[in-house]
Amino acid sequence: MMPLFVAVPFFFAFLVLILHLFDLDKNVYRVLFLTGIFLPWIVFLFYHGQEPYSMIVGGWERFSGIEVALDEKNTPFILAQLILFSGAAVYVVKYFDIDKENPKRKPAKSIYPLILIFHGGILGTLITRDIFNFFVYKEIASISSIVLIAFSVNKGSKIASFRYLMIYFVSTFFFIFSMGLIYVKTGYLNFELIAAELTQNPVGTEIRVALAMMALSLITKAGIFPMYVIVPEAYAKSDDPVSAMLSGMGGKIKIFGLILIMGALPFYLISDMMMAIALSSMIFGTLMALTHENIKKFLAYSSISQMGYILFALSVLETQAAIYHSFIHALGIGGLFLIAGALITSQGTKKLSELTFGKNPVLMFSSIVLSLSIIGIYPFLMSHTKGLVTGEISGALYYLFYAVSVGTVMYLARFNYHLFRRKPEEKRAKVSWGKSLPPLIFSLVMIFSGVYVGVEFALTDFLVLAVGLGLFLLLQKMKIFRVNIPEPFTHDRKGLAREINVYTGIYIVLNLAFLIALL
Repeated sequence: MMPLFVAVPFFFAFLVLILHLFDLDKNVYRVLFLTGIFLPWIVFLFYHGQEPYSMIVGGWERFSGIEVALDEKNTPFILAQLILFSGAAVYVVKYFDIDKENPKRKPAKSIYPLILIFHGGILGTLITRDIFNFFVYKEIASISSIVLIAFSVNKGSKIASFRYLMIYFVSTFFFIFSMGLIYVKTGYLNFELIAAELTQNPVGTEIRVALAMMALSLITKAGIFPMYVIVPEAYAKSDDPVSAMLSGMGGKIKIFGLILIMGALPFYLISDMMMAIALSSMIFGTLMALTHENIKKFLAYSSISQMGYILFALSVLETQAAIYHSFIHALGIGGLFLIAGALITSQGTKKLSELTFGKNPVLMFSSIVLSLSIIGIYPFLMSHTKGLVTGEISGALYYLFYAVSVGTVMYLARFNYHLFRRKPEEKRAKVSWGKSLPPLIFSLVMIFSGVYVGVEFALTDFLVLAVGLGLFLLLQKMKIFRVNIPEPFTHDRKGLAREINVYTGIYIVLNLAFLIALL
């Protein structure tokens, strides 16, 4: 029954595609779409409480069959995926119901199958324990997300999609190559069997090469600095609910892949290199978020920073913190993107300084709760994850971690500062409940998760909050945030070609650096 996690969304995607040939009432497509999104909840609830649970599909032997599982590693990821896509699906139904306002937009019945395939692909990566099937489902999710980006009517979406595709191709080649090395060296594709084989034999050159290439491939597709190039434009140019899905779970399946690798390969060999990349992503994302005026790019750079936090947790081998942080960020950034999308649609601008909550208490409450959950103060779950990570570090690294946390407070304070400000009356358009409800649900989940885990009070959280708010108000008064950072590449074909070449070169250099350090 567990394979129904994947089979159900795929089946309903196929069903919508077949019925697409007929001119049926739009409510038929809506029902099929929502059914495909919500039915995996039944499978999850059926197996929840039986963890750890695993099965070999088709009754094959473990070494030759496909193993699927539900355990403490993937349960938070699956739960985040189900909550995020359930909320986003309600938003999608309302969002693509405004075709009269934007006649160039693809009809909802064309978008529904892609979102269902994206949903099934992500769920597939999260339940598999086989490296090849992880790769297959990851590619299904990636390709469907690339097409979803291209389907947007926003100017530049096709270029953003093509950029994503080119970087995706390069990193995919290295992932396949490393997967082949692992199979040749161990004779297995199952993660646990690979781990068992490597514990009995010394780690050779082939495994070191495979580890470096596979880890860097996943980091690239997760949009972590310096290979962040696919994130800002992809998130900014996508349709608003697609941006929420991409930012929420698009990168998390790559993080889950790294967690699976940690259990099978000697991840400690690259932990220092992972830490350096994580810190650079945390700092870079924070600095860029503090200066960007486009609200979707602002949130995209915020996501780059937070993905750095998750990778940092993995670099200190604190898997539990990375899992919890992934859950929090998936719903936190997903909810903020949905809020941004609702405001953009109602007010007709993407400029952060021109948007406002007006008199919408639901969006106000949701934004504050989601922001605090990402910042990580008591009683939110992120406070617990920060405590787990800081317990593994000391000295200058400890203070640097909290310094970047102050930056997180600053850019989220900037986000809410502008949206809470009073704007001209004509900017206060109404937002429907279909768009207000999903962020509210996510914020309530954030509150509940902290209470459920039992987060302990930490004074440092409030010190970081106070310092961050103080610095933000000071720099805001000095107008520091109005700095305009020029784009490094022009937005045309030549600029795109140069950009792809540059980042492909960076990717190759990083691979060589990893290999030299390991060998």
